[in-house]
Amino acid sequence: MANNHIYSIMQEQQMDSVAVENTQALIRKDLLLEADEISPAKIKLQQIEEQIAALKGVKSDTERDIKAEQLVENVEILANGKTALVKSQTGTKYYTVNYITNTCDCPDHIHRKVQCKHIRATHLFLSRHVENMGVTFASIY
Repeated sequence: MANNHIYSIMQEQQMDSVAVENTQALIRKDLLLEADEISPAKIKLQQIEEQIAALKGVKSDTERDIKAEQLVENVEILANGKTALVKSQTGTKYYTVNYITNTCDCPDHIHRKVQCKHIRATHLFLSRHVENMGVTFASIY
């Protein structure tokens, strides 16, 4: 907004066109520099947030996606049309996923209210198998 204001003042004072063009070029250069500074700052902020999450023991969505990919082969769709059983990575438990309401009975989903790896694995399974049958499936998460 300040840059637009400066440009307006310059036009009102009827500065010669070369001065206006030079000022516009400087403004564009400043905006490009600001944009370059934002990207590394956003990346650094994301890295810091991931480190904080790791220290707190909270899984990131990326980590859940990676684990979901590993669990896809452990998904069993039940005949009721809304539920899947997902065998845990240790293979000792099964978690129940309702893929209509996006709920799971695992601790990650119950306590953190997030899309756990079991829900994500179920959606991956469904999207791949339904796609193979020639039907489109829009994942909810």
